[in-house]
Amino acid sequence: MSCPMKGMNLAISSGPPRVHVSLIPLAELGDQEVSQTYGVKFDPEVLGILGTTCRQKEITVVGKIYWGDARDKLCEAVAGLKLDCLIMGSRGLGTIQRVLLGSVTGHVIVNANCPVTVVKDENSRGF
Repeated sequence: MSCPMKGMNLAISSGPPRVHVSLIPLAELGDQEVSQTYGVKFDPEVLGILGTTCRQKEITVVGKIYWGDARDKLCEAVAGLKLDCLIMGSRGLGTIQRVLLGSVTGHVIVNANCPVTVVKDENSRGF
C-alpha cells in the first residue's frame, strides 16, 4: 500500500536507527518490515480494532513514531499537528505509583495546547 503523504518526512535525530520518518498508513503499521525498521512492535488486536473502525467511519489514520520521553513527545506532537482535541487512555496508576513514576496523562492534560479527554479503564484507580 502506498502512503498518500509520502512527501511529509521528519528527520529523527535520536533513537534507533537514525532515519527519515514518513507518516505511516495504518495498514502498514503491522508490517514486519516497518516494525524492524523502527524497532517497535504494535499490538495486532489494537491495529485490528482501529482498522475496522476506520473502514466503518471512512476515515484515514496514519502513525508517526517518536523517541524520547512520552510526556514531552505527546505535547510536541499535539502542538505540531494542530489538533482540535486529544483523546487518550490512562493506565490507572494509584497515587503512590503516579508520584514515583509520573503520569503521562496528567502531564499532557496540563501542558497540551488543546483540550484533552481521558478515557479510563473501568478497573483503573487513578488518572
